[in-house]
Amino acid sequence: MATKYGIRIKAAPKVGNIYWCDLHPENVIHIPEFWKKRPVVVVSKNATLHGKVTVLPMTTDDDNAKNANAIEISAEMQGRIDGKRTWVVCDHLMTVATSRLDNVSNTPPRLKGDELTVILQKAHAIIAGWVPPLPANVAVTKTRPSE
Repeated sequence: MATKYGIRIKAAPKVGNIYWCDLHPENVIHIPEFWKKRPVVVVSKNATLHGKVTVLPMTTDDDNAKNANAIEISAEMQGRIDGKRTWVVCDHLMTVATSRLDNVSNTPPRLKGDELTVILQKAHAIIAGWVPPLPANVAVTKTRPSE
């Protein structure tokens, strides 16, 4: 029988919000699934506080600097999580219970504007096989120089 867990967040998740997410322990996952506690960005609309939410996981693994399906978030957002270089892995869309989410801070950091648009565009392209056009005012730039 499934166990019910308490909700740790204070409001329904919104698109762009960043939370910590308690995924499965490493000993019960199947590679290439994500595991352990890690930041995620919410990508589903109309999520409720008690239910499920669709997210994209984040990683600090530097191998993602060369991953075409990963997008590095801005230094400002990295600082609001844990200060490490962080990538959103756009080809690992997953739905989780909101009880897996925990606050990064009192007010969840939120990706907005161009930064969020580029991530949603990439995820959409992976899922649907095509990319909706970017608005004319959106410029895609690197957040850090190549090392």
